[in-house]
Amino acid sequence: MIAWLEGEVIWAQDPMIIKTNVGVGYEVYLVDPGYDLIHDKSMLAVYIHAYCKDEITTHYAFKTSAAKALFLQLISVSGVGPKLTMQIMRSRSLEAISRAISTQDIDFFSQVKGVGKKTASKIVLMLQDKVLSVKDSVIGAPSISVEDNDAKMALIKLGFHPNKVSDVLSRIGGGGLSTSALIRQALAELSE
Repeated sequence: MIAWLEGEVIWAQDPMIIKTNVGVGYEVYLVDPGYDLIHDKSMLAVYIHAYCKDEITTHYAFKTSAAKALFLQLISVSGVGPKLTMQIMRSRSLEAISRAISTQDIDFFSQVKGVGKKTASKIVLMLQDKVLSVKDSVIGAPSISVEDNDAKMALIKLGFHPNKVSDVLSRIGGGGLSTSALIRQALAELSE
């Protein structure tokens, strides 16, 4: 299975063809926004996801591991395939998609061609807890300790809003506290 591809773009149409230094050309769909700004003869290094269906393998390419992780989460939603996911991710930034999921913004997704209210609701509902890991771990947010992350996930599962939980945990500041101590302190602040 191909996970990373680096080479020269020899066909910049959709799908583009990337030729490796050993002379093999791979047909890939670049999922990230700005895919249409890439031109022939440019060098490109991308993460790859091979999607197999009915004996056909399609390669989707991503400039960052965060984009690949979000793509995999979106296609895990029933009724959302790779083509629709590509449509969403090409028209919106990763940060905007993550924010829309965490704030349950159904209108954000239903504005994308091919996404109806029902599918948008499914995306938000199914990924509400999962997308936090993509947003927090990769998209420019500071890295957090295992204890902080465990406390955050526990508080969200208790029904607290992800943004409020993040604010409270950043104020508490971890400081080597155990997960249970972080949860107790955060619950005290969130209950006020």
